[in-house]
Amino acid sequence: MDATIPWATWVGVIEPRYYQDKPGKTGRKAKPIETMLRMYLLQAAHIPTTIPGPPAVETPKPVSNP
Repeated sequence: MDATIPWATWVGVIEPRYYQDKPGKTGRKAKPIETMLRMYLLQAAHIPTTIPGPPAVETPKPVSNP
């Protein structure tokens, strides 16, 4: 991933819009931009493709009364 993605460029694009910690604010601290970007890209790379396959649950067929 390091060889194909220009991290400094991508971080530079996100940085102006990324959540920043404010002085005196309590709660969880913001994660570094590069860490969040790496996690996002790893998740996106591991999402299964949308290849149609058999349905997970078979739909029951109605029973007709003679």
